[in-house]
Parts: sequence; structure tokens; C-alpha cells
Amino acid sequence: MPISDPAKFIGKEGEIITPRYIVGEPRDYRLNLGNGVLTLGGGKQVTEPKASFKVLPIATRCIEGALFGQPAKKWFEVYFINEAGHICQFMFHGFSVDNLNRASKELRYDETKLCEVVWTVRLVEKTNQAQKSTYYMAEFSFEEVKAEDLPTLKALQNNIKEEYQQIYRQATKGAKTLYSENWCIENASTSALAESVAVEEALELETVPAIKATPKAKAKTAKKEEVVAA
Repeated sequence: MPISDPAKFIGKEGEIITPRYIVGEPRDYRLNLGNGVLTLGGGKQVTEPKASFKVLPIATRCIEGALFGQPAKKWFEVYFINEAGHICQFMFHGFSVDNLNRASKELRYDETKLCEVVWTVRLVEKTNQAQKSTYYMAEFSFEEVKAEDLPTLKALQNNIKEEYQQIYRQATKGAKTLYSENWCIENASTSALAESVAVEEALELETVPAIKATPKAKAKTAKKEEVVAA
């Protein structure tokens, strides 16, 4: 389950934990809005159908793009730490993103970060009248983290930054970012850009023909040359 209590980020010796993370590959959770459950990797069911759950994000990102074989749409990424101490992520799209934007409007006006509030995610059942089927839509509410717990969150973020430098998902890194918090791929982007520039410069050097120096014409001299001391 996602951790929603900052006290669980403190280890047995009083130290702030450094969660386990394979850079670019957070542990994959899925918010299955067809069945109204949160699952681990699309398999193990983590929550009961229709059950609400809480999560304290460590990073968030709203994106737009054609992902996973679906038409272009808005998606939202939530990065969090689970009870096992792993950095994880789940996503949702469509109307659920609209619900989040509406629910978090006042927070954002007040400059309260989405990574400094505990989210309650409710899965609300809906009916598709045309197909006579049911589906679920995520709705959100928030509770600010207590002021005394904010230093713990900041220390956790510092540990993650020092250990891994970046928080992102490889499969979605190329999508257009609309807004984000603590999501970071700057080092990777800078490295890739530097490598690209180096390759382009090398290619340019290979394609520009070398210019041979034209020998200077010898100056006309008198029949008898004089040796001039330097």
C-alpha cells in the first residue's frame, strides 16, 4: 500500500530512509478504473473494489500525449513510496485528471504543493448508458501535512536527490509536461543533449573538406642571392 504517514519515512534508528529505486523504472502500480481497484503491476489487487485509499506523493506530473497505444489525452503520474520502501508510480487519465485539477485548484492558488498534502482517492462508480456497463472515476480530496512533519518530507526528498538525482518513468519521459512537482530528468536530458551536440560536431568535421594550403609564389631574386643575417 502507499505510505500516507510521514512518520513511516523515519527508520528504526531515527534516520530518514532512502527508498529503493531503479532510475527510470519506478515500481508499477495501476489504478484500474474498469474494476475500481489499485493493483500491483496489473496483477495483485492492493485495494478492495470501490475502496478509497490514501497516498502522500513524493513527485507528480501532468502530461499530454498518445501513450500505450491510446489517442492523445491528458494523463497524471503519481510517484509515491510503498510500505516496502520502494519508489512507485500509478497513472490515470481523462475525466479523472479533470477532477484532480478542479479539486486541487484552491491548493494551487494558495501555493500549497501537491506533494505536501495527503490525498484521499475515491473511486466512484459510473454507468455507460450506451454500452450498459459500469466504470469508475477517481475523485480527490486533500489534507495538509502537519507543519512538524514537513522537515521529514524535505529530508526524504534530499535523500532521493542525493542518491538518484532523478525521478521519472522511462516509458513516459518523452510526453509533453503540462506541470509537475519534484519530477526530474534534468541530468539525463543535459547528458543526452551534450552527447547529441558532440556527435553533430564530429559529423560536421567529417563532412567539411580539408582545404589544402596554396604554396606561396617564390619572389624573384637577383642572379646572385645574398645571405641576410637574422
